[in-house]
Amino acid sequence: MPSLNKCWLYYPDYQNDSEIIFDDVDLKVTFVSDRQYRYYTQRKFELINLSTGESRPIVHWSDFDWPDHGAPKNPGPFLQLLGDVRHCGAFDVRYGPPILHCSAGIGRSGTFVLVDSILKTLAHTQTPSAVSLMDVLAHIRMQRYGLIQTPEQLRFSYIAVIAGLKNLNEIEQTEGSFIECSFNLSSDSESDGDDENNFNSKRYPKVCRRQDNVMPNGRLSDVFDDINCELIKRVDSNASSYQPSPKSTRRLQSLSGSKLSSEDLKQLSPPSKIVTPHDVETSLRLRQERLTRNDAIEKKVNEMKTKLHEQSSSMFTNNDGTSLFKLLTTKYRRPVFIGILTLFTGSLMLYKQALFVQFYYKFSLCRAGLTKHSLAVDEHGLAAFSYSEKGSRVQGKPSIVFVHGVSSNKDTWIPIIKHIPNHYHCITIDLPGHGETVGLNEDRYSIDKFVEKLKLFFDKMHLTENICIIGASMGGAIVAMFAVKYPEYVSMMCLLAPPANEQYETDLIRKIKSGDSTALIPETPEQLRDMINELTVKQVNMPGFFINGFLDLRLRCLNEHKKVLNSLIEDEKMFTTERHLQLKHAHCPTLVLWGRQDKLYIAAGADYFCKLLPNAKSIILDECGHFMAIDKPQEVAECIVIFHDENFQRK
Repeated sequence: MPSLNKCWLYYPDYQNDSEIIFDDVDLKVTFVSDRQYRYYTQRKFELINLSTGESRPIVHWSDFDWPDHGAPKNPGPFLQLLGDVRHCGAFDVRYGPPILHCSAGIGRSGTFVLVDSILKTLAHTQTPSAVSLMDVLAHIRMQRYGLIQTPEQLRFSYIAVIAGLKNLNEIEQTEGSFIECSFNLSSDSESDGDDENNFNSKRYPKVCRRQDNVMPNGRLSDVFDDINCELIKRVDSNASSYQPSPKSTRRLQSLSGSKLSSEDLKQLSPPSKIVTPHDVETSLRLRQERLTRNDAIEKKVNEMKTKLHEQSSSMFTNNDGTSLFKLLTTKYRRPVFIGILTLFTGSLMLYKQALFVQFYYKFSLCRAGLTKHSLAVDEHGLAAFSYSEKGSRVQGKPSIVFVHGVSSNKDTWIPIIKHIPNHYHCITIDLPGHGETVGLNEDRYSIDKFVEKLKLFFDKMHLTENICIIGASMGGAIVAMFAVKYPEYVSMMCLLAPPANEQYETDLIRKIKSGDSTALIPETPEQLRDMINELTVKQVNMPGFFINGFLDLRLRCLNEHKKVLNSLIEDEKMFTTERHLQLKHAHCPTLVLWGRQDKLYIAAGADYFCKLLPNAKSIILDECGHFMAIDKPQEVAECIVIFHDENFQRK
């Protein structure tokens, strides 16, 4: 079952080559014919041994309906393929078993084997209710470990078996014997003169229809011995009463040019004693032989280990008989440890740059006393907020919640929270469309939608009062409007350079609003360096591998970041005085922090918000840009703690 671009074309496809010669093994494969179906292709080849001149016919199927590591949407095409394979005599016991392979592991091949085995077992047992799919799968896995790799493939096996049971007689009747004499008939692809649908519907008329699928419940007992006895009886009876079909006889007569005698027909019969490769007895015998071989190999390996232990090599010992391993783990353990650590770190920096940045963030998270969590907001767990938490909630004491800005995430608060004492309860959250929050994305974003999502988070966390809420940039706008709409939740708030109106805009924000989003949403390492240099005063010298890894993590949310920014720019209300006038209804204590060198909105914006908010004060930080968490993390943390304590004690 090869998949496109996943499996080397090991056969002639006629369009490129009519034959392929494998010189190393003296084999030639010649294209004979093919037949195209909607979901798969059947091809016929001739395999010739160039050394002996011996030739063998090959029938080949390619399934194109089956995705890698997944399962088809319905079992109809799969059962068509299974019926076609059986119809062509691929399971004829006079020949070797058919060969299956995948282009991505053994999941799809395993599904084919399992479904065929179950349907064949059910067709030949007197107690079908005692057949367990899971027991059959366990038995097959004893011969080939790992068959069926995903839950979807196992579920599809149940669905295919259910659909096959509804048409079991039709599927069993399609199975025929392989007649080698008819292999080279050029009219094979037009044998019945029907189109694909008629061709399939004649052989298995009910299989193509979509079935109502119900997952079977429970596990049933194992009855392999009964099934095996029944199979042997049927094989013996079939061997004694075998007769070629009328169609096969006519085709043989057309090839020979004369009517076949009864003696000729007898020569076509299988031997009187047939041992099917699919019965349980043969499987157990093959397994026992394999286990015997494995025991012999294991015994040989143990003997070699014993000899190696008895005769210590000079490669692993010093002149005085001291083990080199002991020397490395005692006398030289420090340089060995440093060398291994250096090798590991260098490998991460060279090959897994994003992984190295994630490791750095996890390390920083631990140092700051934060632990990461996920909060499901629906019953299936498909929509969930990602957040980090420090400290424990104390009854009556405000929890401090941090809300980030556009194209950022919860980890940007780590440098600030690191300087907040551990007895404060702190929470950082990934907004929808950012970080690791999933299932909450919007077609179009707005400040009001973010406010409602923030309320949903607080309700699920049971934080419905006494919150000290902190917002930076766009997060500041969200926090301010949340305090206006839900004042009962908020006891105090802190705004870090929120968006002001046009009077306080810089050339950089006007450039962003005109359509150049790279200043806030970089897509290349150079653009990322430019963004950091524009929005900070502190000289940040990040190594190249860290810049690349950090950018890789940001690019995972690139489309959502652009959607958020474009939606907010189009929402003109966000930047108008009319929206800001609503802030007069936010009566909670408010602290406005601003960097004097902010290049998005000038520092005078702090006074603008203090005039709008009835209970606000402002602090301007020198030598600080828009990214306060980079320029002044300790000063920002101290301002928040002092502001928190003053208003908490006042209450």
